[in-house]
Amino acid sequence: MQISKKIKGIAIGLLTLLVVIAGVQLTSFVMVPYGSKSQVMWSEFNKQENLDTVIIGTSLSERAFDPRVLDGVLGTNSFNMCTPSQETPESFIALREAASKHNLKRVIYGIDFANYQGAYDMYPGRVLMNEKWHWENDSPFEIYDDLAYALDNNDWLFDEKSINWLFPWTEQYVKDGLKSIPRNVVMQLDGTPFIRAAEINEKGWHYYGRGYANYDDVYNRNTDTYDNFATRFNGSQFDAKKIEKLLDACDFCRENGIEFIGVAPPLPDYSYIGMHKIYDEMTREVQRLVEEHGGTYYDFNLMKPEFYVCQEWHHADCQHMNSAGGAIFSGALAKLMLMHEAGEDTSKLFWTYEERLRSMEYTAMVHYTSEVTADAIKLHMRSFGGRGYKIEYQVQVMKPNSDEFEVVRDWSTDANYDYPAEEKGVYKVRVCGRGVGKDVPYEKYAEHNITF
Repeated sequence: MQISKKIKGIAIGLLTLLVVIAGVQLTSFVMVPYGSKSQVMWSEFNKQENLDTVIIGTSLSERAFDPRVLDGVLGTNSFNMCTPSQETPESFIALREAASKHNLKRVIYGIDFANYQGAYDMYPGRVLMNEKWHWENDSPFEIYDDLAYALDNNDWLFDEKSINWLFPWTEQYVKDGLKSIPRNVVMQLDGTPFIRAAEINEKGWHYYGRGYANYDDVYNRNTDTYDNFATRFNGSQFDAKKIEKLLDACDFCRENGIEFIGVAPPLPDYSYIGMHKIYDEMTREVQRLVEEHGGTYYDFNLMKPEFYVCQEWHHADCQHMNSAGGAIFSGALAKLMLMHEAGEDTSKLFWTYEERLRSMEYTAMVHYTSEVTADAIKLHMRSFGGRGYKIEYQVQVMKPNSDEFEVVRDWSTDANYDYPAEEKGVYKVRVCGRGVGKDVPYEKYAEHNITF
């Protein structure tokens, strides 16, 4: 009788465990997006032969480096292994895997300064590693090796990630809420190809091949919602562990006869203007470390215009390049690499950060915030321009039930203005900016609806 109760208890426990496992698997099947960018990258990487160049990094690089353009100029056989929010240990793991499968001659490492700040928070649930283990048919020893490297001296066991990694939908989940769940399930059941699934999940996203995909969106600085890459920074120093993993990639390349090229892709000018307090220090520090560890470093935000100019229409938002911008940038990078290979001095093609700012005699962006009080709309204006470039503002308002703008304050360098609103309703407020003394209607403007 006693043995029977123990067996019954064990059976109930095992049944409960099986039900929990089945529930987790079912929820993952429903909630985890099918056709993730990591799935696309690893499944496509698995098809490649005789690669000699790989590109690693975050989404900043995922959308900047077009292997088709690089290969067309350099005669290389390259593949873009970048994925969204790819952490530096994951980049190293991807590099190590690529080197084990191909005779690599060159690695292009996309430098994303925001990626080196914040706490080191690797844990077993990271999508890139899990997809690697699946697509590369990794043995338990290889999985352990990846985890031992990524989780080295990391305290993930003492926060919510110690449990969350068992539930994949806490790491990634379907977009657009409940309405996208049936679509996600159907695509898995009917075997929709990963690339097609990703294009369905990501509106406007198109896969061009060799690991590279992008959007055609163009960010409109005048009318689109204000965003600035500078806001990604919390003002803290680089995390030592993240930088250590970046330098591990440099050392790995040096030890294995692989050329390491660190490249900071171009940001919109107003974004690196906005980081003026920390940008120079960051790029100098990364350059020093990369070169000390045997690599080459290029910051395209400091490129002189006679070689390459990043245009406004090259970006889809405050940081990511669009497909047109990525192609043009990749062509410029390829030409720069040819110059380097020929032994030419490429350092003369770059400004210092201070020189870059002083060369920018124009208004890159205007932005304003507003506060509604009982009798006014208070505006606080901000502009982004070169060092020493003075900007003035004009305020225009389209009143409720009107279809025309009226100038309510003419040009002034005063960045604050209180508009005495008189009637309730929605006001369209436009703030124009231009260099002091310039005879143009405006260089940039910001326009928003404000309810009074």
